[in-house]
Amino acid sequence: MEYYKIQLVAIVSLMLVLPNTQGWGEDGHAIIISSFYELEHSRLSDSAVDAVKNLLPEYAQNDLGNVCSWADRVRFYLHWSGPLHFADTPGNL
Repeated sequence: MEYYKIQLVAIVSLMLVLPNTQGWGEDGHAIIISSFYELEHSRLSDSAVDAVKNLLPEYAQNDLGNVCSWADRVRFYLHWSGPLHFADTPGNL
């Protein structure tokens, strides 16, 4: 459990230190979601884990990191989906 707390603190610290980073890229997205999933996996029931895996396409190979950049890829040919990729917040919070 202590390992997960350290991992969470490290992720949050990076997010605070690098607030103006605009381009996480595919690797950045994959690292964040994989770390988060690993951290939260222990809190999910076996049926919830199976449900998540069933939602993933075959090419994901049961790894959320393989699909987390999907919105980045499709917004260039599904132009209508571009504004759905992110949310602008007041004051860029």
